[in-house]
Amino acid sequence: WVEQAKPVVSAPVKIANKEAELPDIDRQLRLAEARVAATATLENLLSLKVQAESGNFDVWARAPYDDVLSLEKRGDQLFVEQDYVQAESAYNEALTGLSALLDSKTSMFHEFLDNGYQFLGEEKSIEAQQSFAMALAINPDSQDAQEGALKAQNLDTVLALYQEALRHQQAGALTASVTTLEELLQLDSSYIPAQSLLAGVREQLEKKHFEQHMSSIYAHLENGDLKGARESLMTIKQTRKSHPEVVQAEQMLVEKEEGARIAELRKQAERFSSGEQWEKALTTYRQILSISPHVLFAVNGRDQANKRLELDNALQGYLRHPYRLQDEKHLQAASNLLTYARQFSPGNEARLSRQISQLDSLVINASTPVSVIIQSDNMTEVVMYHVGKLGSFEKKQIVLKPGRYTVV
Repeated sequence: WVEQAKPVVSAPVKIANKEAELPDIDRQLRLAEARVAATATLENLLSLKVQAESGNFDVWARAPYDDVLSLEKRGDQLFVEQDYVQAESAYNEALTGLSALLDSKTSMFHEFLDNGYQFLGEEKSIEAQQSFAMALAINPDSQDAQEGALKAQNLDTVLALYQEALRHQQAGALTASVTTLEELLQLDSSYIPAQSLLAGVREQLEKKHFEQHMSSIYAHLENGDLKGARESLMTIKQTRKSHPEVVQAEQMLVEKEEGARIAELRKQAERFSSGEQWEKALTTYRQILSISPHVLFAVNGRDQANKRLELDNALQGYLRHPYRLQDEKHLQAASNLLTYARQFSPGNEARLSRQISQLDSLVINASTPVSVIIQSDNMTEVVMYHVGKLGSFEKKQIVLKPGRYTVV
């Protein structure tokens, strides 16, 4: 390599200690060796420089990288001036600086990343964007840096939306505040102040809705709108089923509903009683008592309806089978039944009045003997059960109480 080196045309090299000049051949050899060393160092520097340029050092390490380039340029100048020793020194210094930059790449990335998140926390959007831009210049594929850069880009919008949500909350526009905060969190889901505010506003909104539903329930109860109260109660129970106020309101509603049902059944029972439909009245009073066993009017109504139903059945029994009155015991029982029936003041009860009148007629008829003429052929032995033997005759008049008789 030395033999192929081009002749060097320069001023004579001066020795620092001003000793006599070296022989020309020695000087040429020394220059050639220094040039080889400087060239080798330059090659290492250029190789490392190619690696550095692919790492965007001109973006995230501009000043120290400029220092490296300045040292390289100084080395090039010294090389041209054939001061190879100083040129090698400059190249070595540039090489050392560039190696240090390459070694600091990872630590600088994390430093920029940490700074970016710190600026985000301090709500400094410009500084945060700059820090994340530097981090991305070092590692463009970093997901953390990409997310941080996006947050920094959206930070001013996020802050504006947060202030808007606060104003809505302070003005009582809770739904608008929730909408704004949800829009904000779509831009930055990790913005903690918005998360906290949204939780608080939603709690306020839920409390407001709860109070509105409770007010609606009580208003419906006051107005007697039990259906509306039940609908409001079912809505609030979806979220606050065990809340003490909800439990209390439901108890009130159940009492109101039971009261309304009892009132409705009472009207039915009274209508059945007025119509002397005692079986239906009895069934209705029993329904009332199944709801509330100690309702006094229902207890009395049930007992009254039960008595009247028994009386009605007894009266109808004799009216359907009047021949039973032929028996003296039944006749007496019917007479007693009439006395008992008249105690119920049937003046305004058409059915009972009719039954008493009909049975009274039957009892009178059954108690009044009737003259009966029986004709025969005077050749037949006639026997009448419950009367006796009549013998043979052509005509016989006997007195009988109304009823059914068997003649043989």
